[in-house]
Amino acid sequence: MKSTDQSVTRSKADFISDQAASRINGPPEPTQGQTCDPPSETKPNEKVSERSPAARTAAAGLKLALILAEKALDGLPIPGAKAAIGGVLILIDQAEVGNVFATDRSPTEPRTEQKASSNPETLRKLQSQVEFLTTNALQPLQTLSEDELPIGMKEDVNRFVETLKSLGASWEVRAKRGAARRWVEATVDEEDLKAFADDVKQAVEQFQFSNAIQGRLADKRIELKLDLVQKNQMAFHEDDVFRDRARLVDDLPHAENARYDTGKLGGHSTCFAGTRVEIMRTIMNWLDAPEGASSARLMWLNGLAGIGKSTIAKTIAGRVDAQGLLAGSFFFSRGDEKLTDPTLVFPTLAFQLAKLNNFFKSSIGEALESDHDIPFAGMQIQLQELIVKPLRSNISSMSRKRVIFVLDALDECRDHQQTAEIVRTLILCLRLIPFARVLLTSRPEPHIEEAFKSAAEHNEVILHEIEQAVVQADIRLYLRENLRELSKNLNPPSKLDEKKLGWPQEEDLETLVQMSGTLFVYAATALRFIGTRNNPVRQMQIILGVHKVSGAKAYARLDGLYIQLLNEGFPLDGEDGIDEEELARFQWVIGTLVLLRDPMTGQTLSDFTGERLDDVKSTLSYMQSVIMSTAPDQPIQIYHPSFRDFLTKSERCSEPQYLINTKHMEKRLTLRCLSLLMNGHLRRNILSLGESPSALVNDRIDDLAGLLETKLPPEAQYACLYWSEHLREVEDTDQELESMLYKYASQYLLFWIEAMSFMKQTMRAIAAMRQASSWAQRTSNEDLKTLLHDGYRFILSHQATIQQGAMQVYHSALPFTPHDTLLYKTYEHEEVHSMHVLHGVPARWSPCLASLGGSHGGIMATAYSHDGSLFALGFSDPYVTVRTASSGELFASFKYSTPQEVRSLVFLPGDKHIVTGTTIGTISQWSILTGSLHQSYDGVFSSVTCLAVCPETPSIMASASKDATIRLWNVTSGECVCALDGHGSSVNVVAFTASGNSLLSGSEDGVIRVWDVSTPQSSQEVRSISAHSSAINALAISPDGLTYSTGADDHLVKIFAMDANLPTFTLTDHSQAVIWLAYTTNGATLLSSGSNERHCRLWNTSDGILKGLTRGYVTQAAFSPNGERLVTASTDGICRIWAGRDPSPTIDPADHSDWVVSVAFSPSGELLATGGNENDRNVKIWNALAGTHTRTLSGHSWAVYCLAFSANESMLASGSGDTSVCVWDVTSGDLILKLDGHNNWIMGVEFVENDSHLIARTLKTTYTWGIAMQDDLREQDLSPNLLSKQWEENKQNPGYMSGSSQGYRFSMGESHMVFMGKDSWRSMGVVGAVQEEYRITGFAFHGDRVVFACTDGSVLILDVSRIKPNLGNGV
Repeated sequence: MKSTDQSVTRSKADFISDQAASRINGPPEPTQGQTCDPPSETKPNEKVSERSPAARTAAAGLKLALILAEKALDGLPIPGAKAAIGGVLILIDQAEVGNVFATDRSPTEPRTEQKASSNPETLRKLQSQVEFLTTNALQPLQTLSEDELPIGMKEDVNRFVETLKSLGASWEVRAKRGAARRWVEATVDEEDLKAFADDVKQAVEQFQFSNAIQGRLADKRIELKLDLVQKNQMAFHEDDVFRDRARLVDDLPHAENARYDTGKLGGHSTCFAGTRVEIMRTIMNWLDAPEGASSARLMWLNGLAGIGKSTIAKTIAGRVDAQGLLAGSFFFSRGDEKLTDPTLVFPTLAFQLAKLNNFFKSSIGEALESDHDIPFAGMQIQLQELIVKPLRSNISSMSRKRVIFVLDALDECRDHQQTAEIVRTLILCLRLIPFARVLLTSRPEPHIEEAFKSAAEHNEVILHEIEQAVVQADIRLYLRENLRELSKNLNPPSKLDEKKLGWPQEEDLETLVQMSGTLFVYAATALRFIGTRNNPVRQMQIILGVHKVSGAKAYARLDGLYIQLLNEGFPLDGEDGIDEEELARFQWVIGTLVLLRDPMTGQTLSDFTGERLDDVKSTLSYMQSVIMSTAPDQPIQIYHPSFRDFLTKSERCSEPQYLINTKHMEKRLTLRCLSLLMNGHLRRNILSLGESPSALVNDRIDDLAGLLETKLPPEAQYACLYWSEHLREVEDTDQELESMLYKYASQYLLFWIEAMSFMKQTMRAIAAMRQASSWAQRTSNEDLKTLLHDGYRFILSHQATIQQGAMQVYHSALPFTPHDTLLYKTYEHEEVHSMHVLHGVPARWSPCLASLGGSHGGIMATAYSHDGSLFALGFSDPYVTVRTASSGELFASFKYSTPQEVRSLVFLPGDKHIVTGTTIGTISQWSILTGSLHQSYDGVFSSVTCLAVCPETPSIMASASKDATIRLWNVTSGECVCALDGHGSSVNVVAFTASGNSLLSGSEDGVIRVWDVSTPQSSQEVRSISAHSSAINALAISPDGLTYSTGADDHLVKIFAMDANLPTFTLTDHSQAVIWLAYTTNGATLLSSGSNERHCRLWNTSDGILKGLTRGYVTQAAFSPNGERLVTASTDGICRIWAGRDPSPTIDPADHSDWVVSVAFSPSGELLATGGNENDRNVKIWNALAGTHTRTLSGHSWAVYCLAFSANESMLASGSGDTSVCVWDVTSGDLILKLDGHNNWIMGVEFVENDSHLIARTLKTTYTWGIAMQDDLREQDLSPNLLSKQWEENKQNPGYMSGSSQGYRFSMGESHMVFMGKDSWRSMGVVGAVQEEYRITGFAFHGDRVVFACTDGSVLILDVSRIKPNLGNGV
């Protein structure tokens, strides 16, 4: 290619090469027909100068350099540089001798050789500079584009070009001189040529070709590469970020079948061409209207069942989807549980919005990245964070700045209150996105109408009020065109009688139109029926026979049509009489289909009912006009909910043979669910994963969903999910149901809980057990009642652990179930591969129902709703959460935008709103259902310590704050109606009396003040009581309103009669500031808690006597209104739900009374010792093998920080914060020695030298004591000898929750997960978990025993021998 290119293009370099050759070798020999020019004549005295061989060689070298330089010019990236440098090269060429014959010589002018060419040194210098220029400048520049040159280099090149231009300017003058002058000035030219070469050299050196160019180019290349790397890294990072966010969006909880075009919605079709023209035009014009043309951004299309709402909605959705404007659609349906769930509406719409483009997906993912709880928050938070904000920030990515949402059949949403809230939330948030439109359809149900009444910003179209003639014209067109299509299936006209010609007859068509009225569902059902049997003429005649049915009810004609369709499929008066078998199958198969909570495919329906698939298909084949059964893998759907209503309501279904007795069917479905589960589907380790640690955490199981589908087929999963819901609908019990339910509870209950965990349905399992336990109370089977109640307590107490791993049912939950319960005794054999609790589990259920781990820091405030269904928690970070009282499931959450602690909260009457007060003086009212801020209360500038609502005047709320002021607020307007001054310092607590006429307040100065608030605007102080000597932190009024109690920093609780100035009782058992008080519902018991105490105290209010202690670190608490539940919370973020009716003491007398701070095993592992903190001060000795307490040793005056057994296990040493070491006789419990004189608290003790010496360590000193004993310890020398005292730094035990023994390793991790392994740390895996109720402070491991020390004084002793066989040599 190179040679070819050269042959095609003759460059300047070629020309110079030819000239160079001619100058070196002389003129070419003449060819034929040519002659050489004659030699020029010379003057008489002229010397003819001849070039020397050295000069000729130098000239040739220069010419070659010029050729290479010329080639390098072609690739220069600097505009103008090629011309300038090329010009200089030509001048050098001309200067060398250039033209041996003068360029301006006439053919007769004599040839004159210039002297400049005669000096080889000059030629070589020129050659050197040209080569330098070529190698160090031209060639490196040639490889680059102009864009690749650094800006600084471009400037240097330009300066270099200008220098060369100026150097070449003088030689351009020489080229124009005559030959005579050039000859005369040849010597001068020789010198100037040398100077020119030097100037070129200087120019090149100034430019620093060798270093500067190469360096800058290298720098630029590095810079370009770095830019590319950074761009790639940024792209990779952005791709990684997007992928992470996309995964969050893909995992967003949503209803898969909610989209309008999913094909699984029960057969909704689009509007037939030419029908619904006016209503469609109205809707499309509204959707297309520019912003500002109408303030309404939501249109409510409502009408009676069957009038065509869903068809219109689907048609509109399809049209706007084709235009790229559909942001999301949600078509509700009672046939699919997820399509009735209000909490899935906005996450589902967000999931679909993310599919619109990646901008939306990234924004939605970013929101989920910042707060994973958004999908479970209130509706307004869902809508704001997942839809409104992404839309506002990315609407520019849409070609048309308009997005449309379609929500159909809202009346089929299962919760009326939340359904109404969907409407209110949409209208509220649409104000923020003026470019959005929402089309919503529903029946005109009262709760929906009420929601729209309170929101004026919407358009309303009522379908059933459209003129009947208009609707019937559409139905006429729809029927005519579809019947015309059916007529194509008729036999050829030649074979028809005259009556069939022109089918359908116009009068028949008109009759069918009149029968349809305004119900499109009637026309659609009739059409489906006519087209089902390949004999539309006959089917049409059957339909027309229905026209005699009449009635005033809206659905009379439709019900008549349904009966006629059923009679055709299941004739009641045929020649052979009623087909009882077929009718029975109809009742079972269709009854099941009607009452299913979640739709099934034909195969699943067959497997669930136990009917052959062919029989199921046969039954459904008669119902094609009302039931859709298409592809085998698609769920069977009822076309329209009116058919379900017809079959289950006796006032509509006049034929009893077709009426579905729902109560009877619910019982039958319950029995079928239980039977399916007990006949092979439920068993331990249902996924066959074994008992190894790798199977104990659900998230670590590969392809869990696939395994579950294989091991637990769809009909069994349905039975797991819904057996209790069917049971709940059974009104009467009988022996058959009781017997089967008892068998299920006594043999399969734990297996079911395992399956529910694998299915990620633990919270649903809690609700199921509560339903079943409640239903069982009507039976006479006491064991059944007990087992189901135990089952409810079991899953409620262990929900956190079971959610993490299904096999934790056996490895964690069962071991920590009270051992005297019927459930534990029934299933104790399932502990075969699990740890076994020897001590630490109560014999009966604790009053603590559940412990819920927090994720928002410490809990600072609690409150119960007025109806007792919800409770709220305020956190040290700016969060508020609302949970269900029955299970603790998250119901809603709110978040402040700025850091602040939520110190107080209260539900407003009606329980739709909650008010919160914070440490920066913010008082906010939130909507619970939407999660939105409803209003703010202004005027408080210091921390809000307490809030209370007046029971008799619910519009009045009181707030207390650190500015020593009480404020009364109107919660409707948010205005402060009165400010009460009188306290001299921070007001910490306020409470209204039952009458609402009085308000009590307690302050930092220890004073209780009573205020008359009967007229809020003119409230005033009535009296004051000096109740305490220090700050009052807690105030509680008894349920009967006759007494109140106070708790203060002085560690005292006082009970006052309402009108008294002196306390009736002063309760003195607390060791810390009292921070919380509450009365039980009957007022007989008062509960109190200290700031850092690990127990609640229970007091008899009648005599002020302490009746017991209940475990739990409590800083805040609230009773439910009926007293059934008590919620307590603490700064460790743990919330506990308690049985509230007079909680019983839960302290095991064998345990310590407070924090366990030390634990040690004996050398053989048969004995165990524990030491208590400064409030307990005791040492306890335990039989580690049996898990029983043997002795309590008292002798220290402060906490026992360290323990050690002697080698022969006869002695026990304990070191204390009182600087002493006690040596105890293990057998008798007697104190043998007490070693004093240490300079600090004892951090370690150890027996050495065959137990003859004892080492005691403090922080900076090690003491060695001689303690030689006689064989009989009762005859010991009571004067021990201090052998040495050595100053040295002793490090504290870091207290890691890990250890090893006999080749096994043990540790505890987050969420109280327990890990074990054999031989190495790498082999460790999860083997169980300790309940959150236990707050672990330390542990010890020896052989087959593990002991945990707890903050509340509990001592847990576990047998882990059953776990070891499953550990092997690694996990």
